[in-house]
Amino acid sequence: EDQEFLPTDENVKQVGRTFMGFDSLLMCFSGTGAAFEVNAKRLDVEFIGDSNTNGAVDLDNGARVVVFVNGERKLDKIISKSKEVVTIFNEKKPVSGEVEILKVSESTNSLAGISKIILDKEGSIKPAAKKDLKIEFIGDSITCGYGVDDPVKENHFKTSTEDNTKTYAYKTAKALGADYSMVCLSGFGILSGYTNNGRKNTNSLLPKYYEKLGFTWNTTINGINPGNKDWNFHQFVPDFIVIILGTK
Repeated sequence: EDQEFLPTDENVKQVGRTFMGFDSLLMCFSGTGAAFEVNAKRLDVEFIGDSNTNGAVDLDNGARVVVFVNGERKLDKIISKSKEVVTIFNEKKPVSGEVEILKVSESTNSLAGISKIILDKEGSIKPAAKKDLKIEFIGDSITCGYGVDDPVKENHFKTSTEDNTKTYAYKTAKALGADYSMVCLSGFGILSGYTNNGRKNTNSLLPKYYEKLGFTWNTTINGINPGNKDWNFHQFVPDFIVIILGTK
């Protein structure tokens, strides 16, 4: 029989500001997810979607998730169902190495969760090793990866063209061999958010949500609104904090 594992601390290393609730690892801010070592012939992941997946799903503005196996991108999809199982690999011989599951779109428009990690009956799993260096990145669209996969610069916001793994922040963490946390929301600032009329936009201030699990305009996941959920700062204590806000 298959083996089913919950994405808890005993099985995975939680990446970024995640929260284990309702038997699922909730992914809110950009770049959140789980990393683990695996040795198995087959790996499936059961994802859960946010409240937007209960109705008609806009595939341009859903939660974009990616899965890397030994650094190779094996999955890149928009979560379109409230619950779905996706096969990452299914081989005749065991695959051994590190798996990284990440939500690469931002929390304002997209939330997702990992509810199960499923292996063949002989497979094994353990958390990825924690790094000696920890960095927290606080930013806006540049950190989120807004439009990084859109060849037309004039196009407007879509989560489907965001990819946090192609940003300076993710690449810096990887280059330095660091664990990271991303706190980023496109158009959010310190004194004012994005504005096109010269007036302060106090609705989009990142400090309002710095102590939270995330922020979303109109979605919840398993009944949780991340903007109402306090972040446990003991869960990730950074050695360095990088702030890039208010850029143009």
